[in-house]
Amino acid sequence: MKHFLDLSKLARPTALRVWMLYNKITATRLSKDLSVDPSFICRVLSGEKNSERVAACLLKMGAPKALLPRKVKRPASSRRKNKRALELPETDPS
Repeated sequence: MKHFLDLSKLARPTALRVWMLYNKITATRLSKDLSVDPSFICRVLSGEKNSERVAACLLKMGAPKALLPRKVKRPASSRRKNKRALELPETDPS
């Protein structure tokens, strides 16, 4: 018996995870194939991070292009804020 998987009514990240489950593809398997941490795969799938490698691997495994993770644009201010947090404060020489 063949099942039809209708993902049109789901949000893209949820539809991708359902497609992965249906095709027995896990974040652990992807992480091993790409030599990255499984938490990184989860962040890419949820849209927190960008990764062309993850998208290419999913496409190679047969994922529909419409379900692939989309690039997330971070505001420039958040990048600057993170950089400032890493800078050491200046000390008074006196």
